[in-house]
Amino acid sequence: RVDATPARSAVDLRRTYTQRRRERARTRHDMSGLSPEVQALKDEGNKNFRVAEYLKAAASYTKALKQAERDGSEQRDLAPIYSNRSASFLRLSKVSQALSDAERCIELRPDWDKAYFRKATALEAQNDDDAALVQFEEALRVATEDQTAMLEQKIRLCKQRVARAKREEHHQPKKAHGEKEGAGKVREKGSGFKFAGAAVQAQNKMKALVKDAAAAAPEEKQQPKAPAPAAGEDADKKAAAEKKAAEEKAAAAAKAAAEKK
Repeated sequence: RVDATPARSAVDLRRTYTQRRRERARTRHDMSGLSPEVQALKDEGNKNFRVAEYLKAAASYTKALKQAERDGSEQRDLAPIYSNRSASFLRLSKVSQALSDAERCIELRPDWDKAYFRKATALEAQNDDDAALVQFEEALRVATEDQTAMLEQKIRLCKQRVARAKREEHHQPKKAHGEKEGAGKVREKGSGFKFAGAAVQAQNKMKALVKDAAAAAPEEKQQPKAPAPAAGEDADKKAAAEKKAAEEKAAAAAKAAAEKK
């Protein structure tokens, strides 16, 4: 028998999914116990969050919590508002406030997976993967079936980071007794710490001293040297001196002979 029911288009499926989601939202609204004023402020915060207006969203959630306190709303019903404000604070990089709201959310609804998820993401932002892993596992313990796959993926990634951090810690060289942190290390831009030996450090220090001394020393002017006499000029001077000495000697001998006569 051939089924004569026409195939539903993607548009019809999307419309049905949206209708069911709205029905579930109305059901949660009717069962939440929040006053219309609190619910309106919460919806306003959700709207701002969807358009990335996280500061306005956090402000709306804060107003909702204050209104709920005046109305005497059931504390358990406020957990979603704390959860949403925690997410807003995290997007604003206010990690400590996000963590505080997540912990309050866990206090109000310890059986809700999203409460633990909020705390785990805040701890991730603090680079505390060990603690975040614990919270992800707690979230998985109480999670509904539709959230299981996502939480398992988060746990797997978190475990990988924890294992990598342990490997890096294991391969770091041990410090000598009494050695200070960072001793003997040279920090270079664009690289990690590189260890330089004592000889390299001494050589670099000597180069710096020589460079400083050269910069501080005054420049000396070189005196021009007298040009050396040519070889022919020396011979002429010597011959003239010998001729003069011979003439003086001959004149003295002639004078002595004349006096004897």
